[in-house]
Amino acid sequence: MVPSNIIRKTEVSVIIPVYNVERFLQDCIDSLLNQSFSDIEFIFVNDASTDSSLSILEKNKKIHPDKIKVIDSSVNLKQGGARNIGIKAASGRFIGFVDSDDLVSPNMFEKLHEAITQSDADVAYIQYSSVPENISLDEAIANRCSYAPLITWDSIIDIDGEVLSETD
Repeated sequence: MVPSNIIRKTEVSVIIPVYNVERFLQDCIDSLLNQSFSDIEFIFVNDASTDSSLSILEKNKKIHPDKIKVIDSSVNLKQGGARNIGIKAASGRFIGFVDSDDLVSPNMFEKLHEAITQSDADVAYIQYSSVPENISLDEAIANRCSYAPLITWDSIIDIDGEVLSETD
């Protein structure tokens, strides 16, 4: 969740780091803009791309200024650094992350929001599926999409031997 001292303007902020993904970027943007959940903003952080990624982002921002924010970093900060920039710009109650070469199902954020608010969880995540390029998003969703359990800070979260807690 976003810290309480930040003024919330939207329910969900989705942060998407972007680095040299011109081949996949428009499909990613389209899948995000087609979300059934409407109280959402998309923060794309261009991480010093050297291809046309930034121009693709700017074109989409002009078309959807109410949904898309673009932050242009002149220094490549890698995925974590770009995500941190996006977090600082986020105004949502909840924060989500999507990679710029990913496609998401049209109801992904609606389902995640519903699940996290109904269970009063702090964290929700989903499984992913690797999908060959010759399979449509609709087919991939129909056959492979599943939602993983929710995690509350009351739970023990063990990631590669590291136990996370609310104080970490």
